[in-house]
Amino acid sequence: MKWVDQTQTDSAADQARVARAAEVLERIVVEDWPEGRSPRLPILLLRALCRLTGDTPEQVSDGWGVMKIAAMMQRLGAPWNNLDEADVRQRLNSHWRTLQEGYWQPRQEHVRRRFAHESLGLRPQIAKSGAGGGRGNTIRYFLRFEPMEGPAPSVVEALTAHANPVSHASSIQYYPVELQVPRLLRWIPETGLRSRSPLGGVIATLLTGIGVLVVLLALLTFYFGLHSDSAGAAVQALLRALFLLGVLRLSLGWWLDLAQNNLARAPIWWQSLSEFGDTVIERRFDPTGLTASRLHLVRYVADCPLCGAKGPGRSAVRLASGRLEFWGRIVGRCMNVPNEHVWSFDHGTGQGRFLR
Repeated sequence: MKWVDQTQTDSAADQARVARAAEVLERIVVEDWPEGRSPRLPILLLRALCRLTGDTPEQVSDGWGVMKIAAMMQRLGAPWNNLDEADVRQRLNSHWRTLQEGYWQPRQEHVRRRFAHESLGLRPQIAKSGAGGGRGNTIRYFLRFEPMEGPAPSVVEALTAHANPVSHASSIQYYPVELQVPRLLRWIPETGLRSRSPLGGVIATLLTGIGVLVVLLALLTFYFGLHSDSAGAAVQALLRALFLLGVLRLSLGWWLDLAQNNLARAPIWWQSLSEFGDTVIERRFDPTGLTASRLHLVRYVADCPLCGAKGPGRSAVRLASGRLEFWGRIVGRCMNVPNEHVWSFDHGTGQGRFLR
């Protein structure tokens, strides 16, 4: 596969494209990843690669040595002083493994979707050469870019995606951002939970059992109320039964929505306190049909094409209930004008259209 790293002979436009891609990658890490703003050294290693690629894109083919990486990490906040090359090499090797296994590999799909939203036509990859170290075998670190699968966006589309909003805009493009739910509640891994896995079967059985018990309890409460001698007792029994069914809907209704629509708003215990209400559970199918479907916890946001509203580091359109007007649907609502700037949400394409 051809890497987009031949910038030593390519035009200035190609170098500018690589530099912008590196800038976008660092912005994704800082804005979307929970650890992006913290001084964790594996994250600083990735950000250092982004900065070096953005500053000197003509050197992307040659990569960068350990001392160059360490100097940039120090500028970004790494608490290092007076380290020799052997010590730096050993530390970077350890941080590289953590970066690859703990951060980069599990978030490939997230990075791919964000780059698709930026209309760059590229996909980033990190690499390392000369792992043996020692004299004559210099270790080099790389941030490279390969063409994204599928047709590349046109220049017009790329410019339009970042243009000022217009009042006649009729469509919207959503993109996923990193979740902020507590780690103890992340029983759905970032790679998705197989619906036919043992854990998936246990969860389905447990939720189904709870739902059946609540329904039976509601029916029994209503039944005994009808056979009481007091009219007031019957009314109270009816109200209790309706209350139990309401609790069932609020707590387990998402399970029914997921079965019917392959998409549901996540229950309250999976919602972030800071970004409450816009986390969804999505059921994704293997296009080849060879493996079982997987469940994913996802947050989608978008720029509002009507007013251009944006939040700090994230866009203003968030997923929310369709309410009575769009009953049973998940829609996108602008944080600035939630009643008027309402958009549909298609989780299959990540797109939507203006509703009102």
